[in-house]
Amino acid sequence: LLSFSSYSDVPKIYNSVFRFYSKRSRFTAMGPRLESRALDLLDQLERFHKSTGGKIKPDEVTFQLILKIFSDNGSFDAVETILSRMKAFGLEPNENHYHTAMRPQSRADPIRNNENDTHLNAQSILQQVKEKYAKDGSAKPTTRMYTSCISAI
Repeated sequence: LLSFSSYSDVPKIYNSVFRFYSKRSRFTAMGPRLESRALDLLDQLERFHKSTGGKIKPDEVTFQLILKIFSDNGSFDAVETILSRMKAFGLEPNENHYHTAMRPQSRADPIRNNENDTHLNAQSILQQVKEKYAKDGSAKPTTRMYTSCISAI
């Protein structure tokens, strides 16, 4: 049984694990396994969130690390799911989350990274950010996003 000094320690511990996974996912053949483990940990964190009445919940760093794990492995179709799960916790994706999802796509295989794919591509993510910025100003398109989008062409 683990004991924590405060509820805010729990997401930090999970973030350490997500950080460990994100650093290893791109350079090993374990990428898909790490994706599965990351989703299992997020599910576990969600159960903690529900059982503590919302006192324990993932933070923005948690989701940025999870997005990095999936996008570095080329699982661009999972990005939309991760962003929606983020909203379920009451967190809004910001510029860093969108850029984390876009950046690896700019280095992806051009054959896979075309407009006929069903997954989110860099251009559609940029379009989402622009629409969101026009609607409520919460996520602003940045130079980094435009650079990633141009690199994906």
